Amino acid sequence: SNKLISNWSTDLQVNAELDEEQKNIVNVITSDCLNNRKDANVIALQSKAGTGKTRILIESIISIINCSKRDGVKFSILVCAMSNFCVDEIATQTNSHPSKNQSAKLARVGAIDKLSNEAKKLRLHDLKALKDYDVVFTTVNSAYDIYNYKKDFDVCFIDDANCCMDSELVILMQLNITKLFLIGDIFQTQPMAQSQ
Repeated sequence: SNKLISNWSTDLQVNAELDEEQKNIVNVITSDCLNNRKDANVIALQSKAGTGKTRILIESIISIINCSKRDGVKFSILVCAMSNFCVDEIATQTNSHPSKNQSAKLARVGAIDKLSNEAKKLRLHDLKALKDYDVVFTTVNSAYDIYNYKKDFDVCFIDDANCCMDSELVILMQLNITKLFLIGDIFQTQPMAQSQ
């Protein structure tokens, strides 16, 4: 975070549970996503277990949604993880966030029998409507489900990206993703197939 400078006017309340460094990271992510929308890049956010990476992810989603809605900027976010449990947690915490702009449209894509009860409330039944949603939540392996319905995303966040294999990320590369944030800890769980 110390190499990037936030120059986006967020002026929004960031969760008080975050420390100053975490708040700065959220502002930097928001700034990079909204100021440099057309600059394609891959950004790795690595930190030790228990340092709040997922909390930063959720706060970043909220910040991007709220700033883009405030400024009338159409912005599309794809949020992935390897497990349905992780995706459901991120989706439900984002949806219930007290600062979330109420006009933001969130969709959970996936098999209904794999979703938690809370995530089922966000489940999108007709994928043809995906183009109208601001944030789409799905597992990495289920990302192919959305390919025929929505291909353009300004940003994609992958939580616990350290658990992904390169071949699984190829599914996401079929989509038009401008910015890809890989969030995780390379010293935690690794996929069975090792790759540099």
